[in-house]
Amino acid sequence: MIAICIITLIFLWTFYIADGIENGIEYGVTGDHKNSLAGIVLGLASLGTKYNALLFGTFFVIALLAFIQKIKKPKIVQRIQVRG
Repeated sequence: MIAICIITLIFLWTFYIADGIENGIEYGVTGDHKNSLAGIVLGLASLGTKYNALLFGTFFVIALLAFIQKIKKPKIVQRIQVRG
């Protein structure tokens, strides 16, 4: 569930910047922070909105399938048997 929320937030941020880039707004990372989260988001946003929708859609589907699989087969931590 946490992965789905994080992927959604990063997607919205990346999509917002990608839309701005396609409309002519220039973005940049100041200083030596190119390998920070903002630099990674800017790099992904430079790919465009269609590619980002495809990329994050794939990540979202993978996270959703993993979440559904965990709900269907929960991990048994301790099994208690009562004999009567």
